[in-house]
Amino acid sequence: FSYMSYARRVGVPLRVEFDFKPDKWNYRGPLLAATLTKSNDVRGRRLWGTRGTLRGSGYMLCLGWHDRTTDQIWREAEEVVQMDPGTHLEPGQWHHVVAQFAPPKLQMIVDGKVALEFEDENWINGLDTFSFFSAFADIAVDNVRIYEKTTAVSAPASASAP
Repeated sequence: FSYMSYARRVGVPLRVEFDFKPDKWNYRGPLLAATLTKSNDVRGRRLWGTRGTLRGSGYMLCLGWHDRTTDQIWREAEEVVQMDPGTHLEPGQWHHVVAQFAPPKLQMIVDGKVALEFEDENWINGLDTFSFFSAFADIAVDNVRIYEKTTAVSAPASASAP
């Protein structure tokens, strides 16, 4: 399993655009996920499942899954969406992906088509870390762009000198 996390904390709404290329893989296909978690859950975490002491954390938008050819959205330790069949990922080809975390909506778009979508009316608060998660394949990620909501700070309309 490989994780690559953005070093700066993020806020929502969050949009991450990237290109990725799956190459050699095991099982039935590659696994590539875009995740939004709490910063203290980044190390030594499981992003899915309920085995052992480590449980799912935050949201995971996942293309491919172990020995299945499905795509999923995970909320904490619960799989809330399963698309079967999942997105066909051509090996050795670049794919453009957009992952959006915009309360209450989660969405993943692959090559211009909505692959995953979910509305969570009980949005998990305090999520501040974006990561890529991959397994079972050699995956290249390139052209990563991260957009998040910013709060504009306005200057006073006028200032008077003493």
